[in-house]
Amino acid sequence: MASEFATIMPIYYFVFPQKAVYFVAADLKEAEDIFAMDGVTLYLSLVSVCGGLANLLVLVVLLRHLRSLRVPEIFILSITLSDFLSCAVGIPLAIHASIAGTWPYCLEGCKAHAFFIYTFGLVSLVHLAIMAFEKYLTIFKHMSKWGNFLSKRGASLIVVGLWVYCLFFTVPPLFGWAAYGLENGNLTCSIKFDSRHPVDISYYVVMYIGGFFIPLGLILYSYYHINKVKHRVAVRKYASNDVNRVAHIRRNVKYAVKLALLIGGYLLSWAPYSVITFLIVLQVELSDQAVYVPSLFAKTSFMYNPFLYLVFFRSFRKKLFVTLTTREYRARRRRKMLLEYFPHLTNESTSTSHTAGAVPLQIRVNVRPDSIPFIVPTGAPLETRL
Repeated sequence: MASEFATIMPIYYFVFPQKAVYFVAADLKEAEDIFAMDGVTLYLSLVSVCGGLANLLVLVVLLRHLRSLRVPEIFILSITLSDFLSCAVGIPLAIHASIAGTWPYCLEGCKAHAFFIYTFGLVSLVHLAIMAFEKYLTIFKHMSKWGNFLSKRGASLIVVGLWVYCLFFTVPPLFGWAAYGLENGNLTCSIKFDSRHPVDISYYVVMYIGGFFIPLGLILYSYYHINKVKHRVAVRKYASNDVNRVAHIRRNVKYAVKLALLIGGYLLSWAPYSVITFLIVLQVELSDQAVYVPSLFAKTSFMYNPFLYLVFFRSFRKKLFVTLTTREYRARRRRKMLLEYFPHLTNESTSTSHTAGAVPLQIRVNVRPDSIPFIVPTGAPLETRL
């Protein structure tokens, strides 16, 4: 063990030079604790910095295209805001505590930290649940029309309602219905789940029902029916003349599968902590590490959503491309792609100026919301234009 510490001590001195004095002592247990604490600091810093910057980028992209946002993107905008606030406000307090070795603020600071983390975490869950239910309604109740079951205005009002709904569960501990306090390890704060007072127990019941089981039940209900209709489409149980209906269902089912990845990632992050808190309510004795590690792991949910948006949502990639590039660059790129498909055209004919002999261009935009505008030259053969 001593040789292992001797091997990595130079690296540790470089990263944390102010703590090298601790290794003068021969107490390896103390050294292990120091390494563990600084590992927590690095982990929380990674979540805060990477998550904060990534979510900020998503906010900038979506706010720039605010008028053209679709209904699901309105919910994603709200989730991104809560994730960004968690990384920028809630987690830095825990970073300071891990550096200090204990919670450095007063009880009011502990309550504020717990309130922020709990509120923002719950906001993500209820938004994902409503997104799943909205996709279910779009598939089953909105089959004859393109678009979503909800309008943009309706989605915006629901977003406001969801934030109020979350505050219904996170504000009462500030005023005596249950309480916020330090978790095991004295580095982060959360709801005190070890109280045996009947009033606090009633809060735990309401919190688990409204803040966990109802959103989870809504998700399971929605995806149970979405999976059924996906199976029906796969085995062609719809009439052959329902082409538009089948295309509508397949498009929304495909989006629901992508949404399921976001939901699965969130549940994977928070499920261990939910199980641990439930065991605490049942008075099961747990070690500090058994409580603290799931609490830390849950905070990863604030970081990875932007990367999932980038990988799985093409509409977001398009908006990101427009945000990060200039109009001139996009125009040159379109002209280059056009010349690749129609090499008989000249550079002059693809420019914006109308020169003599240039082949005029016609932009044909399909009215379906999932289509991509494309350019075809009016001088091209008929079979090409069709």
